[in-house]
Amino acid sequence: MSIVTAHDDRPLTGQFTKALVKLSRKQCLQGFNNYRRRLGLPAYNSFFDPTENIETATELEKLYSTVEKVEFLTGVLTKKSSSGVLPTAKVLSNSFTINAILKNRLTTKHLWARSVESNFLTWRSLPV
Repeated sequence: MSIVTAHDDRPLTGQFTKALVKLSRKQCLQGFNNYRRRLGLPAYNSFFDPTENIETATELEKLYSTVEKVEFLTGVLTKKSSSGVLPTAKVLSNSFTINAILKNRLTTKHLWARSVESNFLTWRSLPV
């Protein structure tokens, strides 16, 4: 089984990726950095940090203006690969990515709260 990356063949994955981006926007998924924080991974401070590619970083900056606005799917797909596997995708499997977009349980408004200290959205723990 192969992985989906930012540099896949557009004719093969373009329509699927477009559909997932549209669904993720419709479902109001949180930004990529919010998911990284929730999973205990460090948030990115620049567009170059996750991609390590100046061209990709420049395009992302044109699209999003700030790293905090980078969408979940975009962040996962543009993350620099090491050993053929996307680092964030090691924590969030590709199936989780698609399920998060389709089922949207992680993005329900009552599961997120604005942090007083940092003004970022953070995960709200639910009573067990």
